[in-house]
Amino acid sequence: MPTSLLLALICLQAGQTQSTKVSQGPIQPLPLVGQQDSQTPGAAQAPPGSGGFDTAPMVAEPERIEMTPPMRTDGKLTDEDWDPFTSANGVKTYLQWVPGAIYAAATGPVGSDMLVSLDLGADGWLVGANNVEVRVTTQGSTPSFTIRQLNAANVAGPQWHDLPGFVLASTVTAYSDGTNVTYTLRLADPGYGFLPSKPTKIAARIDMVQTGQPPTAPYLPRTLAPLSLVQARAAVLPTDLKWKVEKANKPFGPMDDATIRMDFTGAPTSPPTKMDIRAEGDVRDKMNTAQVPFPPVDSKGRASVDYTSKISPGSEVGFHVLKATITAADGTPGILEASFRLAPLIDVTIIKPNLLLATQDRSVAVNYGIETFTSRPLTGTVTVTVPSTFKLVNGSPTQKFTVVDPNSTERQKFQVFIPGNTVGTFPIMFELDLKKGPKVTVTRYVNIGPM
Repeated sequence: MPTSLLLALICLQAGQTQSTKVSQGPIQPLPLVGQQDSQTPGAAQAPPGSGGFDTAPMVAEPERIEMTPPMRTDGKLTDEDWDPFTSANGVKTYLQWVPGAIYAAATGPVGSDMLVSLDLGADGWLVGANNVEVRVTTQGSTPSFTIRQLNAANVAGPQWHDLPGFVLASTVTAYSDGTNVTYTLRLADPGYGFLPSKPTKIAARIDMVQTGQPPTAPYLPRTLAPLSLVQARAAVLPTDLKWKVEKANKPFGPMDDATIRMDFTGAPTSPPTKMDIRAEGDVRDKMNTAQVPFPPVDSKGRASVDYTSKISPGSEVGFHVLKATITAADGTPGILEASFRLAPLIDVTIIKPNLLLATQDRSVAVNYGIETFTSRPLTGTVTVTVPSTFKLVNGSPTQKFTVVDPNSTERQKFQVFIPGNTVGTFPIMFELDLKKGPKVTVTRYVNIGPM
C-alpha cells in the first residue's frame, strides 16, 4: 500500500452451506476460499523467530490507513495496495482496514500459518471480550481459516469462542511458490457491529507460525502493538502547517467525478511551493495526476487545494488512497495520504440485521435500504433470496424500486418465516435488475442469537 510513512520520516463471501471459490494463477496458486468449517487448529505456542508473544512487534507505521486491497491469488503484495506492517526474520506482514472489515497479509516460509491477533478495544489482550484471533493455514492444496474470540470477561477465566458467522462473511487467499507462502485475509463483520466502523484505537500483531502447532491456552498473555485506524495521515510537513480533508470519506459514484479538497492552516517558516498529487494502488493509472503550485494563504493563514478526476470505467470499487507530495521552499518533501471511497452504483444494507433468539416459530419483517451513489434517478426490480431454513411470506420475492433523489436511499422490506430455536448467521441475497444499467447481486447477513 502507500509507501511507509516511517520511511518517509527517515528520508466468503459464502452461502449457508460450505463453498469454495477457486481462482487459478500462473504458478500453482492455492484456491480463494470463502466459508470453511470452524474447527480451530489453534494458535501456535510461540511464533518462530519472533521472540514469542511477549515481545512487542516493531511496526512500520502505527497509523493504519483506510484502504481496500485487491484479494489476489498470485502472491503479489505491493506497498501501494497493502500497507506494510512488520518485516523481520524473512517474514513481511501488512495490515489495513475499512468500515466493518480488517485486511491482513503475510509472506513467510512454506509450512507456516498466518496468525492475526486483534485487540479491538486497545485495552489489553486479557481484558474484556473484544479480542480476536484468526489463523490461516493450508491443508494439502486447500487453504482454510478459523476465527475465534477471546472472552476474558468470563468470571471462570478467559475462554475461546468460535465465530462461525464471521467465517461466513470473510475471505482468504493463499499462494505458494514452493519456498514461501503468501496469505491474504479479509476479516468481515456480518452485521454484529463488532469490527470498527470508523477511526479508532486498536492493537494488533501478525505472526507466521509453524503449521500444526497446538493451540495456546486462553489465559496466556500476548503483547500487541498499539495502533490508530485513520482516514488520513502525514509525514514531514513544514513546521506549523496543519491540514485536513474537507468532507472526508465522501463516496464518489461511477457516473460522477471525484473531487477532494485539502484545507491547510498555519504560517510555516519554510512555506510549501508545490504539490504533486495522484491516486495510489490499483486506481493509480485510472485517475488524474496533478502538479500544482501551493496557493498563497489568506489573511487568516488559510489555503485550499482541490483535486478532481473522472472515474474511469472499471475502476475498483472500495476505499483508495490519494497521495500528495508537498515540497517546502527549502526543498524538503512531505507526504500527505487521504482515503477516499469509490462507491458502487447501487448497494443494499439490512437496517437491523440482528434478531433475538426465539423458541417459537415466527414471522419477521426485515427492513433494508437500497442506496444509490449517482446524481441520476435509478429504477428497477429487486429479488430477495433467503436460505432454505427461512421462507418468504406475504407476496412475491421480486419488488419494484425507484430512487429519485441523488445519492439517496429507498427503504423496502420483506416478511420471512423463521422456525423456533433457529440460531446463527444467514446470508440474504439481493438481485438488483436496473431498468437502465447492469444487474447487481449483493449478499448481506441476518444474525439470530448471540455472536
